[in-house]
Amino acid sequence: MPKIVVQGYVADTTGSSKDTNENANRPLLQQW
Repeated sequence: MPKIVVQGYVADTTGSSKDTNENANRPLLQQW
């Protein structure tokens, strides 16, 4: 699966931080 890079998104591989980033960027991904 190709990675989708969203401007302003910071990838974080740690558990809770990753979940936080995904939740924060969910509206940005929905705008696509």
